Amino acid sequence: MRWLARAAEVVLVLLLALLFAQSRWHTFTTIIDDALRTNGISLSWHLRSPWCLELRDIRYQNLPVAKSALICYEILPLLHRRIHITEASIEELDIESLAKITPPKEQRSDTKPSFTLLIDSLRATATYKDMRLRLRARMITQRRATIEKLVLLSKRYGKAVAHGSWREGRLKLQGGLALHLHPKLHTPPLGFRADASSKGVRFRIDGKKIEYEQLFIPQIRIAGFYDYKKLRAHIAAPLQWQKSRAMLDAQLRYDNRPSYSFEANVTNPTLDLPINPD
Repeated sequence: MRWLARAAEVVLVLLLALLFAQSRWHTFTTIIDDALRTNGISLSWHLRSPWCLELRDIRYQNLPVAKSALICYEILPLLHRRIHITEASIEELDIESLAKITPPKEQRSDTKPSFTLLIDSLRATATYKDMRLRLRARMITQRRATIEKLVLLSKRYGKAVAHGSWREGRLKLQGGLALHLHPKLHTPPLGFRADASSKGVRFRIDGKKIEYEQLFIPQIRIAGFYDYKKLRAHIAAPLQWQKSRAMLDAQLRYDNRPSYSFEANVTNPTLDLPINPD
């Protein structure tokens, strides 16, 4: 009887294809538009094919969310309570608007989700204040995702490129930072690692051969934790200024206002005097 089930699936696909081919049918589109408005969503949409849906001018709770999106999917998995998106792309996602959206109240339930989700490939561009982001990810489910490439561009600060993964609510990234903070500060690309969860972000930044006028930093390491309210960081770096040498050990804190403490042993071939400020 398995062949009969398969035949039923094929018939259903043909019926859906016929329905999609007549998607301009007024009653059908009115039902979809009414459902979107009921949930606070406004957009324009049309079917490129029975398997690809294009959305434009997407707004939620009267806030701009994205300029456009293209979603391509498989139909047969829906019969088995699976949402399988083969390809998705989002253009001009507005992160500031997303942060302002009030999420609907979640209803606790012990039952499993009605559908499972799999997105084979996702490409997205986004904006946040003066920054632009580009994302390429794959094998996305409700619990995990592989981030092939994440690019963040800022005219003020520079560029970050990373890759990593998202697992069970934890985001792990590693990559490089190309910063341009000051015209006289010469900084080769810095390596970084970040581990983010709902509790905060643990990070580490490593760099070499940093120059600022006559100051030379052969290597530097910055490690810390940000709990979305307070920042704590530790900086360790040897410093060279002309003939002087120093080993810097600093603690930085930010909680509404910045504060810091540092300790350094400074030596000079002509003086040879250690300096330990308290």
